[in-house]
Amino acid sequence: MGLFSFNYNKPGPGVAKDAPKKKGVLRYFEMFTRDFGTLWKTGMMLFVCAIPTVAAAVFTALSAQYLLLVFAGVAAIALSGLLLGPALCACHAVIIKIVRDEPGFFWHDFKKAWRSCWRQSMGPSALFSALLALDVYTLYLSFQMGKPNAIVLGCIFLSLLIIVGAWLFFCFQIVFMTIPFAGMLKNSLLLLFGRIQRSMPATLVILLCAAALVLLVPIPFWILVPLLGVPAWIMLWADMLVWPVVDEVFRIDEQQKAREERRRAEEAAPHTD
Repeated sequence: MGLFSFNYNKPGPGVAKDAPKKKGVLRYFEMFTRDFGTLWKTGMMLFVCAIPTVAAAVFTALSAQYLLLVFAGVAAIALSGLLLGPALCACHAVIIKIVRDEPGFFWHDFKKAWRSCWRQSMGPSALFSALLALDVYTLYLSFQMGKPNAIVLGCIFLSLLIIVGAWLFFCFQIVFMTIPFAGMLKNSLLLLFGRIQRSMPATLVILLCAAALVLLVPIPFWILVPLLGVPAWIMLWADMLVWPVVDEVFRIDEQQKAREERRRAEEAAPHTD
């Protein structure tokens, strides 16, 4: 057969039905290449919704030497979290469908998740945004006062892990369940420390990637981060790590299949007047 005479109409071997699912880095890049367009849209939507938070964070950073302005900036960050929360949950809902290999349509899935999550996500997001801002400001103060104490740095880093990890599990619960705040907080902490082999790597991925983007990327190139959809790349890795734990604990796939079977049974049942 000649170099340019391949028969592209002939079906290839494809993927075996019982082929084992890729794992680790191979699995990540499989999803990344397959759903890059969806990931890019997700990253852009998250950036658009995070613009008020970014603006408030920049104001707080520029006012770091004035305590009153810092508290005003933290309050502004908390208020901007009211918009960021629904966006985060909607983005997680889209990315979880990628992780679960479910077909999806970005705008439909994003809007559906936003409508179902916005009310429950606003309060936790405002709280976690404020706590994260205060933690980062504490880290800034520790360096401003000279060489920081190792114990102080350890405590700050641990609190960052707890805040980011708990916020991640909050988003998963908001997307799939309706639970009071106290219940979500309890579940988040139990998952964070009880399934540490999954939760800690996911939280570290978020923290280390965020730190690398802030410290290593020159300021003039920061705009490329959202334009390339980088936030969604990070979320994909974190969601890939923690989704098996969330599904195992809350049996989300099992419950959704049961609901779907009940719906089909109701539709198939004869209607009587």
